[in-house]
Amino acid sequence: MLMTLLMIIFAVMVTALALTLVLLISGVHTFSTSFSPLSVSLASTLFGLGVGLLMFGGALLLFLISFEICKLIVKLITPSIR
Repeated sequence: MLMTLLMIIFAVMVTALALTLVLLISGVHTFSTSFSPLSVSLASTLFGLGVGLLMFGGALLLFLISFEICKLIVKLITPSIR
């Protein structure tokens, strides 16, 4: 029982870290390409910056939510161990 819950916690954290990394990479790419000389209009630059910042925020939010879920699972497990 305990080993299964620990494996679930580990799987949730690994998945959250992988998704966070993907969102950060795509956010950096979107953010950096918004400054390219090909995007001459202000609207496309602002759109690229906005999407990049949204991806950063999404990555951070995803990681924090998964961290809080894991903390909650650990709190639920801890009384049953004692």
